[in-house]
Amino acid sequence: MFEMFLQSTLKDGILKTNQRLLVGVSGGPDSLFLLLCLARYQARFNWTIAVAHLNHGLRGEIADQECAFVEALAQANNIPFFTRKVDLKMLNSNRKKGMEEAGRVARRDFFLEIAKVWHADAVLLGHHADDQVENFFIRLLRGAGPEGLLPMKKFSILPNELKIVRPLLEVRHRDIVDFLDREGFVYCQDQTN
Repeated sequence: MFEMFLQSTLKDGILKTNQRLLVGVSGGPDSLFLLLCLARYQARFNWTIAVAHLNHGLRGEIADQECAFVEALAQANNIPFFTRKVDLKMLNSNRKKGMEEAGRVARRDFFLEIAKVWHADAVLLGHHADDQVENFFIRLLRGAGPEGLLPMKKFSILPNELKIVRPLLEVRHRDIVDFLDREGFVYCQDQTN
């Protein structure tokens, strides 16, 4: 699996040597696998890596434990760790867009802020192939037009020139979980996801 990640990343040219990469890590299997891949090839490509974790404040003690898990993982690998706890219910009541959208906006704003402060070249996210399918059907059910049904891209640039990279879009979630289980890696499971 590590080699598959490397080949896909090199083929697409989405990551370069000497980059500062901010990785969004929830503690779940997908973002954990992404972080493990980056850490494995960090020295080879001279990447500087930092971890960003947003606690949505929705699941109480469980969410706090996930945050502590991600922080311990970052510390064990000598990776800078950034976190914030938000009150997503309050943010949602202010925006009235739905919890999922409020979470997406909160994560985007958090990643943008940390990327700017930390001088990141890119923010990496653990979206995988199954997310593509799920997002397509959610947008279809919401009545999105042709442009709204386009798949996520491996590489996109936000208006402020920040690069968003999704290196796992060709990888199935089940393959990630099977690999982590087989290799004995521990990860968090969000029962509400």
